[in-house]
Amino acid sequence: MILRGLATLGMCFLAAFNANSRELRPQALEGPELFADYGADAGENVSGVVCLKSLHCLIVADEMISIQRIKLKPDLSAYTAGKTFEGSFRQCFDPAAENCPEWDLEALARDGNRLFATGSMGFKRKKIKFDPDRWAVTEVAISNVGQPRRGYARVQAKIRRLARLFQGHSPDIASAPDRPLQCGGLNIEGLAFSNGKLFFGLRSPSVRNEGSAFVVSAKDDEIFANSGPLRAKLHKLAFKNSDGTPVRHLGIRALEPIGSQMLIVTGAAGVRAARSGSKRRRAEQLCREASGAYDNLPASETVPAALWLWRPGEKRVRLVGIIGDDYADRKLEGVAVIALRGNRADLLLAFDDPDDLSALAVLKNITLPD
Repeated sequence: MILRGLATLGMCFLAAFNANSRELRPQALEGPELFADYGADAGENVSGVVCLKSLHCLIVADEMISIQRIKLKPDLSAYTAGKTFEGSFRQCFDPAAENCPEWDLEALARDGNRLFATGSMGFKRKKIKFDPDRWAVTEVAISNVGQPRRGYARVQAKIRRLARLFQGHSPDIASAPDRPLQCGGLNIEGLAFSNGKLFFGLRSPSVRNEGSAFVVSAKDDEIFANSGPLRAKLHKLAFKNSDGTPVRHLGIRALEPIGSQMLIVTGAAGVRAARSGSKRRRAEQLCREASGAYDNLPASETVPAALWLWRPGEKRVRLVGIIGDDYADRKLEGVAVIALRGNRADLLLAFDDPDDLSALAVLKNITLPD
């Protein structure tokens, strides 16, 4: 009955998107508890993933400053997990002593042996509070199998510098860092490296009724510089059903280069209100002052996780498929290419808080749109 119910739910998700949308059926990976040596509920909050050669991959959990290395079995049925490492980040040496800033690492990206991570740069959802610790982009060196190399790291945590990524664009999103998440405040959840630039995928702000979401790109050397120009570009992407109607209420949840193009994961843009009545009232007040609207709460209609293909520089995105089956109602927050063969790919997926399912799953031999 449970499986039948999940299958029915998946069918409803597809119907909400479009009747002829393609359903993608992830296969759960078997393996040990993730971040078991770190504690808390980190293993249930995986927020990003990248893969290297020889089936080695790296994962990160949000509200943490730590990364873990895993290795996939050749048949993509299971994984083994290595130790969590955090000493590579100069600001954090002893998690047990609670002296690590809460960077809220949301995504990973890779350029050869360079590993990038970004904080969300957003307000705290529950406390409705600006958090400077979340304003960070970091780069560390890794080996060919994902082992951290000490002695090299770059960290950009200057808020004024990073804020320039979101200034001077049309449409204007410059005020997003000053707003709570509940009214479209800045919330980075995707990161990718391509052609000398870092790409940041925004869960919010977005234009929910239009089905539009934003990606911001800039050269990595300009991001990490202490001064000089930081020339960022805003990409406004429209996500549409096959009949041309917008896929409403979505935001970007992950990015991943694939060949000369980029995979985009979308999901719900809205975030829940704070549980505390006083915090909810504070959010409403700040939202009224900032934008006049308390309008980035969860939509009444379901927004399923979906995979899209985008060629940077173009406004058009093409639907790869909708996540269905057992993972239909789970939060997909990371995607990594395991293998690419022409227009077919094997992908590793990372899910945030998937309840009784594995946080890691694979899509095997899926077909990419032309």
